Amino acid sequence: VGASYNGFNTSYGVPGHAHDHDAEPAGGGAEAAGVRIKLRQRRTDLQAEWHNDHGRDFLRGARLKFGHANYRHTEFEPDGSPGTVFTNQGHDARFELLHGDGHPWSGAVGVQSARSDFGAVGEEAFLPPSLTRTGALFAFEELKRGALTWQFGGRYERTRITPAGGRTRRDSELTGSLG
Repeated sequence: VGASYNGFNTSYGVPGHAHDHDAEPAGGGAEAAGVRIKLRQRRTDLQAEWHNDHGRDFLRGARLKFGHANYRHTEFEPDGSPGTVFTNQGHDARFELLHGDGHPWSGAVGVQSARSDFGAVGEEAFLPPSLTRTGALFAFEELKRGALTWQFGGRYERTRITPAGGRTRRDSELTGSLG
């Protein structure tokens, strides 16, 4: 089992992006009149694995990954007043069961989930706040036959995006591979 936490704070200018295009830059430099960004991001991750080392059991192991992120950036106008604020908070998770010992089968089956709560507030917010949720089922298999190893996999995923004040959109995807 392992866990990590990371984050950063940063502040930077966006040269040449003054919103009043007729105004002269203060102090004579193009960057002086530009928008400034103040950004804060935090992320926590957890990963765990279990391995079954007891002979030829069908179940070889399991893997779990989980991450949570919190993001925010504020655009400050040239006069120092806060402008548009962008936020995104969400998580992603994945769980896999590993099976087989390669004689002749081995592979993994699992589920994956993600959630993102996005917001943009301010004069230049051109996207509505939205909630995005994704869920998936997947499998990857290998079959050894003599000198050949056949690989095949599949994934079924559903995504739902719900914008504030808008209509929910749902998409389903089915993909596969063979090699």
